[in-house]
Amino acid sequence: MNSEVIILAGGLGTRLRSHIGEAIPKPMAPIGDIPFLQILLSKCAREGFSRVILSVGYRQEVIMRYFGERFLGLRICYAREKSPLGTGGALLQALKFAQSPYVLLLNGDTFFEIDFRDFLARHRAPSRLRLALTLMQNTRYGSIELDSEGFITRFSTDSSAAFSPDSTSAHSLINAGVYSLSRDIFEGFCLPKIFSFEDFIAQHYGEILASGEVYEARFIDIGIPQDYLRAQSYLSGLGL
Repeated sequence: MNSEVIILAGGLGTRLRSHIGEAIPKPMAPIGDIPFLQILLSKCAREGFSRVILSVGYRQEVIMRYFGERFLGLRICYAREKSPLGTGGALLQALKFAQSPYVLLLNGDTFFEIDFRDFLARHRAPSRLRLALTLMQNTRYGSIELDSEGFITRFSTDSSAAFSPDSTSAHSLINAGVYSLSRDIFEGFCLPKIFSFEDFIAQHYGEILASGEVYEARFIDIGIPQDYLRAQSYLSGLGL
């Protein structure tokens, strides 16, 4: 069974600097006494993953010094950005280190309380990409629509398409930052060095037969100060 994970951990954390300072990269933002990234790695270790590829950029030495080459039994490989590549460029680089035909991909600033190993095991060809989705009310995120077989028919990164400040009941399916993807997901595409993975999905979801599965699970994104502060009590209470 596949047991490989890529975590996009190169974020600048500009919006969090008032809380964590400039010396700490966003994935290392403290949750209680431990960095957020440790929570993700601990969950991966508990679920039986054996190898993690950390895509690192801003203040990468902080992450590499803290976790080293092995952490909680996980073997760690680093895909190092010399300059910012965007989430798509960073993933393209990280996939060069992948060994499994399908890998789990996690955003380094979100936590979604689902079974990662089960989610990865359920991926089937010919789909090259599978997303974990959740329903959220009045979201600041984009929105996604699926057909009756679970394939994506609409993928919007425009938050205004889903967010209505005058509505108290509008809900949208959102990308929860957990993906299962084939190692050859970018094969056949002419891509720039720097690009957004979400923009790639929005443009090519039909060609890669992207699919999604909806989960009722707790989701948190530490990317903005109010959610980061909310994460302190929520994630600390999980015992991770």
